[in-house]
Amino acid sequence: MNKLDCITVGDVTIDWFLQIADENMGIEARDDLISIRSGGKILVDKSSFCTGGNAFNVAVGLSRLGLNTSICAEMGDDSFSQIITKTLLNEKIDTSLIIQSRAETSFAVGLQVKKDRTLFVHHVIREHNFSFSNISAKWIYLSSIGEHWRNAYEKTIKFASENNTMIAFNPGSLQLKDLRFVRDIIAKSSIVFLNEDEACLITENKNNNDMNKIINQILDYGPKSISITSGNKGSYYANKNGDRFSIQPFPCIIVEKTGAGDSYASGFLSAIIKNNSPRDAMRWGSINAASVIEKIGAQEGLMTQKNIEDSLSMHHEFQAKEIKL
Repeated sequence: MNKLDCITVGDVTIDWFLQIADENMGIEARDDLISIRSGGKILVDKSSFCTGGNAFNVAVGLSRLGLNTSICAEMGDDSFSQIITKTLLNEKIDTSLIIQSRAETSFAVGLQVKKDRTLFVHHVIREHNFSFSNISAKWIYLSSIGEHWRNAYEKTIKFASENNTMIAFNPGSLQLKDLRFVRDIIAKSSIVFLNEDEACLITENKNNNDMNKIINQILDYGPKSISITSGNKGSYYANKNGDRFSIQPFPCIIVEKTGAGDSYASGFLSAIIKNNSPRDAMRWGSINAASVIEKIGAQEGLMTQKNIEDSLSMHHEFQAKEIKL
């Protein structure tokens, strides 16, 4: 039986990022709106072709940090699938749980305008008939899956329960439409990874003005711990034992933000699997995320353990702080 540190469960995609120069006359960006002239021709300054998907990004992050990792996902049989397979092999990720079906590969096109990106996402409808036979893992990272996701989620939770496997949970947008189901999985999770908007949605708070209330509500659902990322405000961590920490973002030059949450999660979870403290895990996650958003795409900037340790040795002052919520 193949024994793993972690199995990630979710989607694999191809991401194509188009960088549009600020001075391009065919597109206008103001406030939180992008305006494109209908029927026009938009000149692209640069383009980048990358592999992506939440489970894929986290699997690459964990593997680069030295963990024995597998990914459970379904992909098509087109030419894009060959790129995905090559990346998985290059990143030393176990592919025994990959399902290949006669369909196209899911993809996203990102428009990068004025240091922000807008994604156009195409999820191919799949059955997600996953099987976890002849494999075991210390952890499962359960993340975003497209349509027909419920069966895959139920199989994953059943596998984790029967094999004493700890669950790290990061729900996607489709899952967040069923809050009762999501809260049930949160109750079974060792750690829940959310961004601020997701935390507000799950707790049905209209804004993030009272993070104390939001954190306590999520802990009341029953997880052992939670991690909430909050953009330029950094991140929060809390557990049922009463520990509460926050950390500021690690300094970086923002190029493109895709994969920031996935890279934080992979850094944090790697540190925990390697028996580091939650405070150190927050440092690993923040440094990993900073590296990713300095690059285009969700995977290029993912760090090795040596990369992170070198950054920590140069920035002793970068610490998570205890907070009272």
